[in-house]
Amino acid sequence: MTLLVGWLSVDQRSPASAYFITDSRYSWGSADKFDGGKKVFALKHNPDIFAYCGDVLFPITILSLIEDFDNEGIMFLPTDSSDEKSKKVENLLNYHMCGYPNPQNLKDTRIYHFMRTNQDFHLYAYFVLDEKWICEQQTLDKSSSNASVVAGSGKPEFSQLYEERYQHGSTANTSRNIYQCFIDALQQMNSPQCGGPPQLVGLYRGKYNGINFGIIFKERCYFRGTHVVDVDERHRLIRWYNEEFEICNPTTMKKEENAQRQPNSNRQ
Repeated sequence: MTLLVGWLSVDQRSPASAYFITDSRYSWGSADKFDGGKKVFALKHNPDIFAYCGDVLFPITILSLIEDFDNEGIMFLPTDSSDEKSKKVENLLNYHMCGYPNPQNLKDTRIYHFMRTNQDFHLYAYFVLDEKWICEQQTLDKSSSNASVVAGSGKPEFSQLYEERYQHGSTANTSRNIYQCFIDALQQMNSPQCGGPPQLVGLYRGKYNGINFGIIFKERCYFRGTHVVDVDERHRLIRWYNEEFEICNPTTMKKEENAQRQPNSNRQ
């Protein structure tokens, strides 16, 4: 399963960015596991990001296909509205649902989709009902930074930590608050179905499309759940965050000189 958290980051003006963060574990039962699974997707040619929880095979197949379509310029039109985009995704899911074995195994699977259209952020959820994929737009609280999605088998542990400690601290209702809570929840996780390094994708207000971020976790560099070895200056083309949500230099693993400090007053 998964611990999946999505949130909207809001500054003094308006929503500024949106993120999905997940763990990297694929699990089979309580014993077998693989901590290099891909669970987040960022489109390079459109302002769209995706994440999923539940079944692995179907979501990763379709989301990888969406990435391929995007790379070839045949997924979305620049003029598509948020509803038109989500409908295209829904149609693709249902096209591939035909003939898929054991669709009942997808009943607990969720795909989440943040997008930006006309400088506004939108969130959609896709799920299976009566062996058909359904799309629903999710309500976003745009008054402050908050967790818009908390899903997967790790949800109870994250939610308890978030409500009991992080939302009562000095950094409540901030983007770093959510990120830091995720990092702490993942490291304290009792569920054997969640684990491995975090992986993070995001969208910014403005012209940028989907972005894959690197994460420095337990003194190692990870990109989309994979340990990056032989890090050099080329890797600085990617933005890297540490466990405090500080922008870092991957070659030194230290905070970038001009990056804002993000102390965690909630960590015990």
